[in-house]
Amino acid sequence: MATKALVRPSILSWGRTTAGLSVEDAARLLAVKVEQVTSWESGADLPTIGQVRRMADKYRRPLNVFFLPNPPTESGEPAVPDFRTGENHQHEHSRYLRFALRTANEWRLDTLDLYKELQEEPIKFGLRVSREEGADHAADVIRSWLQISVGDQLAWPNDSYRALREWRDATERNGILVFQFGRVEVHEMRGSSLFFEELPVVILNAGDSPNGRIFTLMHELAHLALRGSSLCDVRYVEPLPGALDNVEIFCNAVAGALLVPRNALLAEPDVAAANSQSEWSDVRVAELAGRFKVSRLVILRRLLSLGKTNEAAYSARHYLWSVAGPDREAGGGDGRRMALNSRGQLFTKLVLAAYSSKKITLFDTARRLGIKADSIEFARDFIRS
Repeated sequence: MATKALVRPSILSWGRTTAGLSVEDAARLLAVKVEQVTSWESGADLPTIGQVRRMADKYRRPLNVFFLPNPPTESGEPAVPDFRTGENHQHEHSRYLRFALRTANEWRLDTLDLYKELQEEPIKFGLRVSREEGADHAADVIRSWLQISVGDQLAWPNDSYRALREWRDATERNGILVFQFGRVEVHEMRGSSLFFEELPVVILNAGDSPNGRIFTLMHELAHLALRGSSLCDVRYVEPLPGALDNVEIFCNAVAGALLVPRNALLAEPDVAAANSQSEWSDVRVAELAGRFKVSRLVILRRLLSLGKTNEAAYSARHYLWSVAGPDREAGGGDGRRMALNSRGQLFTKLVLAAYSSKKITLFDTARRLGIKADSIEFARDFIRS
């Protein structure tokens, strides 16, 4: 007979509800009947050790949490201001979004522990902008902080994944953790930022296009530079009453001005000569998008902001391109690379440094990086790439 686990019913209920699961959802994931889950959570029956292990996996919690005498007082999910718009966005987060927010918070705390183990200090976050100084000024401040010139950006190959890596690496070199999570629907969350004076966090949706993630990264950097956290869908929206809407509009404007600087765009002869009635072909918009390594929509929005096209032309293209949908990364791929990409260079480097310094074991290194113990050399190559 399978050994029963001595767990408190309140812990089981806490684990399920903080994972954003109904009783029916939990039963399906655990491959048991609804009545069985209800029986465990009421204390009428106890799950087996194997069933608790499965709960830990499906509820995304460490196994030892289920053997605590009382439920933790906090869910582990950071509270962030919700800047999302539209009818699709409810106050309740999906279980995948909850997992992303909670895991990002846990990885940040893990990173702080690694710094202590290595007797090092994380970089203090000193980036600051204000809305009063305008989006163009904020964009210049952030670009200077990233230490990526316009010339550097234009010299990169026309490869959106390369551009995403360059922007992300520059962000992480300045002490910001950039994590990527899949399975969250893009319409639910494109990005999020967690503000801290040490090791602030940006979360990107790995299911989004690389150009979409680049824009989101810049948008979330603007939120952090405003000294705030956020949960965003990062789409161009019309200004609405209220401070939150205005902050989103500002962060969008900063991201656009940073990625497609005014002077660089006006250096294109046809752009300089254009006016609000100018016609832009899809081919030319795509050429400009490739030059700046951004989406076509970002180029069109910048043309609109500079008076080089009109609202009707922008709205028509926006609708057509939204219906077509963005190009996205094909599914699958090397699981090791996906795990490391999710964690980023900064986190991965610290874990490997702690292992090389014999501060953590091989098993703990592999666990933290989400890879097998025989893939450590692969992780070293990842941070060198």
